Amino acid sequence: MASSRNRVRRTQEEQDDEVRGRWDRLFVEEEKRQRNLARIALPTNRDDSDDDLATPSPIYDRCLRVQGPDRVLRMCNFAPVEFERIWDTVEDHIISNWNVGRGKKSAYSPKDVLFMTLGTLKPCGSWDVVSSMFNIDASPFQKMIKKFLDILEPSLYDIFVVDVGKRWTMNQLTLSGHAFENFPTARYATYVTFQQANRPTGGYHHAKKYFSGKHFLYGYKVEVSVLPTGAAINCTKFAPGAEADLTMFRNNSAYHRSALEKLPNEFELTDDGSLLDQYANDWVVLVDKGYQGLVREFRAIQPKKKARGAPPLTMAETHENDIISHDRVIVENYFGRLKTLWGVCSHKWGGMTSLMTRSSEREWL
Repeated sequence: MASSRNRVRRTQEEQDDEVRGRWDRLFVEEEKRQRNLARIALPTNRDDSDDDLATPSPIYDRCLRVQGPDRVLRMCNFAPVEFERIWDTVEDHIISNWNVGRGKKSAYSPKDVLFMTLGTLKPCGSWDVVSSMFNIDASPFQKMIKKFLDILEPSLYDIFVVDVGKRWTMNQLTLSGHAFENFPTARYATYVTFQQANRPTGGYHHAKKYFSGKHFLYGYKVEVSVLPTGAAINCTKFAPGAEADLTMFRNNSAYHRSALEKLPNEFELTDDGSLLDQYANDWVVLVDKGYQGLVREFRAIQPKKKARGAPPLTMAETHENDIISHDRVIVENYFGRLKTLWGVCSHKWGGMTSLMTRSSEREWL
């Protein structure tokens, strides 16, 4: 009779140590990025004594048990209480669309995939590094995350971007004291952000569309409109880096005309801002000095730009530019938060460019 093989059965502590080792690979890269994550109070540790496999989200629950709430926050930018709140918001939409229809079904629960998706968007490293954190092969992990984002994105954008714009009307901003300090008749501030990418394949005439003369880099641009509360209410799909900011605004003119139009109950609000005679039915939009000529189409306020060969700006003009920039900086701060907290919005794009259209729509993050 053949001798039986002695199998070494690992303890739970040894298995947990192995899990910690896989996750620590990602934290090595995370230490290189400067994060401001001391913005919330962490909840106390949860008692997860039951077997992980008996839970509806074994990956998330095991991470919470082994790593603790602080590591959950570092992995996905959300404390457990915040993550649960997001899951409650999108649960019905995800469950009704995930693992339905024909084809191979995913072996992972929707809640676990949401956790893994956030853990992917935060560091945005290589697929090999991120997938190894969850002990999944890179190729199926990449397909799963992209498929999940296709389902998740429309719901999140409607809830945390579109609905926010509908809720924060000019009437609500004014009566609650959240209007812009220097330009209370401004509805929002609009600007674009640039993200570097690899040089596109193909000839010179194709690649030059993606070259930004301002940044001297190849990449993409996205336009975002931000309320004085700091919340984004609109963002466009990405455009080639060579496209002018003014052109992007005009291409998105349908939204701007609708969003800047005064509602019936808003004509009673005080409006003594500039360009009132020309645009009596519209609110103001704050833009950068690069949007020269926009005032012929929209009620736009922008810093004055010194013309070539013209004398320097006067003290009054310089002061006016300063107060415009003081209010308009809200959109710059928004981009700063987005790129600081989420690697998907700041890393150089290579093979993951299919996520670019989604990275710009992360106001909810």
